[in-house]
Amino acid sequence: MTKIILELGGGIHRLNEAINVYQQHPDACILVSSEYHTELCVQMLQAASVPETNYVFDFNAWDTVTNFTKTYHYIMARNTRTIFVVTDRFHMRRAMVIARIVYLFTGIKLVPCESLEGDLNRTESDSLVLTSALHAALWKVFGYTLRDATHHERIGGINAEKERAKMIAPVA
Repeated sequence: MTKIILELGGGIHRLNEAINVYQQHPDACILVSSEYHTELCVQMLQAASVPETNYVFDFNAWDTVTNFTKTYHYIMARNTRTIFVVTDRFHMRRAMVIARIVYLFTGIKLVPCESLEGDLNRTESDSLVLTSALHAALWKVFGYTLRDATHHERIGGINAEKERAKMIAPVA
């Protein structure tokens, strides 16, 4: 597939937006990165008539930087030309900064697709955007991803969800 809809895990409302994008681009694959509600996600995808061949779950990310770096090889192996980045409005600026660094010089078109649910007035701090940009640049240059407190807090739950997901959905 040459189009990937990368849904940055974090809420069912983001999956709703990914499904909306899919309905406009039914030749795309939805790649769900580290979502915790696999059963509900699969139900939603099936209810929207998304074939199982057009979605996959990846449970290797623990933060926004790793949403991009841990799915990079999967996306590149599929000769992807366009990535639709799906996340919340408050999170989009940081997500796109990271995406632009990770996919620098690949020729892949990055398309932001904002979920308009939740707190639309919330914004992420410039320092968080800068820190994430530096982490993405570290990965881009050295292939190394920092494992911080977020990794330790989230990885246990993510791994448990990955094991449950293997029973009901395609997992990258």
